[in-house]
Amino acid sequence: MVLVDGLRPVAAGIILGLGTTMLISQGLLSLFPPLKLTQGAAFGPAALAALPLMLAAVVACLVPARRASRVDPNVALRDL
Repeated sequence: MVLVDGLRPVAAGIILGLGTTMLISQGLLSLFPPLKLTQGAAFGPAALAALPLMLAAVVACLVPARRASRVDPNVALRDL
């Protein structure tokens, strides 16, 4: 639960960022008609930049998730 709650905003940001990148790259390619760039050439670097960001988010969320998994449920319920 901790891992999913931590990664949800990161995944949403990456999806929105990649979608925006696709729209911007299509707009830039339409401004320069003589250029014959493919969608992959314009979109590839943005997709590659998303991988380390997602990896860093997973590592950052795993630490509190491991800590939360070690708590005894009875102790957690007693503290409420």
